[in-house]
Amino acid sequence: MDVEEKRKPWYRKTRYVILIGILAALLLFSFLSSSFAPAKSSDQSRLDRTIYYFAQNYNATTGLIGQTPGSSTFWLYPVNYLATLAIERYNPGNSTTSGFAQAMNAAFQSYLATFPEQYDASEFTALNSTTASFSCLNQYSLTWTPQSEIAPGTTRVSIMTNANTGSQSCSSGNYADLLLLQALWYHRFGNGSEATSFYNLASADFNGKGFADEAYNGTAYQTSNLALYVYTSSCLSANSTNYNTATRVLYSLQDNSTGGFYGEYANNLTSLNAPQLTPIGGVTTEATALASLALEQLVNPSTGC
Repeated sequence: MDVEEKRKPWYRKTRYVILIGILAALLLFSFLSSSFAPAKSSDQSRLDRTIYYFAQNYNATTGLIGQTPGSSTFWLYPVNYLATLAIERYNPGNSTTSGFAQAMNAAFQSYLATFPEQYDASEFTALNSTTASFSCLNQYSLTWTPQSEIAPGTTRVSIMTNANTGSQSCSSGNYADLLLLQALWYHRFGNGSEATSFYNLASADFNGKGFADEAYNGTAYQTSNLALYVYTSSCLSANSTNYNTATRVLYSLQDNSTGGFYGEYANNLTSLNAPQLTPIGGVTTEATALASLALEQLVNPSTGC
């Protein structure tokens, strides 16, 4: 059996689109470096920096973006699904960003094709589909060692995915992200009353600092919940006091040097007018992707929902 026959199915499908992704990422550096103009709104500038983060952390070997900068673990759902969606919506008319998104999506789909069909079940598909699963999460992995001619000396990487294939109890639980995603899902179907009901349940978890839902451990708030709340609030035109506060807190969690958003922050917020937060850990691609989607919705509401 020759080398070509030994390659994984996803590799045969994605070797060219990964090269396209590399070129797109390189072009994106040039595009973004010339696009930070003083005349831009603060939201647009924040959004630009998230796209810079994606380009900077794109992994040419896998065709994906790691959960954290330099990570050798790559999550299909939710991380790369969300990052791809954010890049797609950033500027659909720009060939560079659209090419980058197409390359990432092709890699994502090819990896996913190696998993059993039932693993393609995520709550986050509620962001752009009428099909979504709100059951509890299970984690699955596909470990692959890159071919030597593609990445000589590259260490083993792990391809992971979350799938909502567990108990259905989570769909009725007090989890802010699932409540907000169900609000978006019903909104997509035009069921305003159910959308508002789920949105209000999530809003009740916001304590002025973060979301103290069932998953909250009393120490660290999840930035992803903030971003999803800002996004959902904009989609549902629910600009409440909580929304304005959550937006200010979210803004404060972007790292200016990388453009990424910190994944968690401590519960020591003292000022709502000028939030001073203590990030826990580093920036994450999941938080950055959800923040990017929220910013896109603020800059150009027609791109989402």
